[in-house]
Amino acid sequence: MKKPFTLLIVDDEKQNRTLLTELLQDDYQIILAKNGVQALERAQSHLPDLILLDVLMPEMDGLEVIRALKAADITRHIPVIFVSALDKPDDEERGLDLGAVDYVAKPFHPPTLIRLIAHICHSRGSPMHVSALAASDAAVLAGAVQCGLGERGGEQ
Repeated sequence: MKKPFTLLIVDDEKQNRTLLTELLQDDYQIILAKNGVQALERAQSHLPDLILLDVLMPEMDGLEVIRALKAADITRHIPVIFVSALDKPDDEERGLDLGAVDYVAKPFHPPTLIRLIAHICHSRGSPMHVSALAASDAAVLAGAVQCGLGERGGEQ
């Protein structure tokens, strides 16, 4: 049976990817990325329902990844939870300011993270690929309004 929601887990540490996979694989389809570049490629090609994103990664850190995700029409709707060893209030605030829906410090309490993920996925209703279509339609409508078409097909 296909699992209804897909999670993209992004962490440069294999043990962290393995731990999160073991915790979540029974209830979610899991996609893994070990760096920011892979994360962006997989987010665009799979349109996951939720991204669990580490902050501290070489080459492209999680903050750069979320900026790129939120800048792209195809991925800006995907909720992101930072899961990071950075645990200061300023770190959390920065992540939330960039568009994350939550920020979880490592080490985390597994039952709490599992509940948070379930809440975010299920509160959004159907899987994100349906929401992505709605987001695409909204973008087309917004473009039409900007072009002067208005809500009534050309009336202002």
